[in-house]
Amino acid sequence: MSGPQRNTEQPDTGQNTILEIEENGTKQFTNKADDESGSTTCVESKDMEEKLNAMLSELSSEEVEGAALTSYVYWQEINKKDLDPSLLDSLRQSKALAMARRCLVGDKGDSDLAMIRLRGTLQWRKKKDIDGMRRCFYNQDAQHNDLRQGLEFSMSTGKQIVRGFDRKGRYVHLLVPRLKVDGDSVEGILAATVYTAERAIAATERRTEGNLEKFYVVFDYTGFEYKHSVSLAAAKAVVFALRDHYPERVQQIYLLDAPFVFQFFWNIIQPFIDPVTRGKIQFLSGDEKHVEFSNLFDLEQAIPCQLAGGKLSATYDCTKFMVDVPFDCAYDEYLS
Repeated sequence: MSGPQRNTEQPDTGQNTILEIEENGTKQFTNKADDESGSTTCVESKDMEEKLNAMLSELSSEEVEGAALTSYVYWQEINKKDLDPSLLDSLRQSKALAMARRCLVGDKGDSDLAMIRLRGTLQWRKKKDIDGMRRCFYNQDAQHNDLRQGLEFSMSTGKQIVRGFDRKGRYVHLLVPRLKVDGDSVEGILAATVYTAERAIAATERRTEGNLEKFYVVFDYTGFEYKHSVSLAAAKAVVFALRDHYPERVQQIYLLDAPFVFQFFWNIIQPFIDPVTRGKIQFLSGDEKHVEFSNLFDLEQAIPCQLAGGKLSATYDCTKFMVDVPFDCAYDEYLS
């Protein structure tokens, strides 16, 4: 079985990842990848710049490589032949710096905590074999059989998938709780969530040429019943993984048409969600969805559960998504 075609667009070289601006004679820094709202959301002071440089200087070459590998663009580049070493060095530094900045912002400028988070995330990514997730459907190698088969099972009902993008190029990680996979494990649910989130991040990076780093999480609670709830252990595993290892990655979390029965589950899981993430969560139904999403999405890139008249089909084949659609593409933009 042949794998999907690799994206061949030119990567972001990182030359303008940190832009220098002069203000009152003092040099400040803004990371363009953080400009998620259309206006600069994080102006990096000289102190921030010094902290970032100090963080990178503390990392071993292996850790710098691991930090850069959080970028799918960089991962693609190192798997190509005839690389330009100077271009690769620049890209590596840029993408490692981007990870350091996300950790530093996530830890409110505390470089000690940010280093702990960064190193912990590098170890976690190795343990979860994120690089293996990226390649396991490209070829049918025996090394990734367990990982591939586990994802195939946990994704079998189409509960999680990447669908559509907003006008700025941020992609949607769609979850449909009613499509629960009976018999799935905590690790299986976590792996499927991480796999889909990584694909939404990769797609956003590709479409925006590295300018944006965040993605949307959309829960479609149409038809949800309490029997569709995941275990508390699984919910906590997902919440903690996103909190600890994906700082500054989620743009907004939307819970659509959640029925009253969901309130019980929400009351259980809410205390485990950190305040920053909780502030990004919106419950929407009816006309509220139109007000919110019509300002963000064109109908051609909207799912019907988001916007009435959304052009993306309500049905999809998750096996095709995993096997045939390139890792950095949404289901609909690759398959007719």
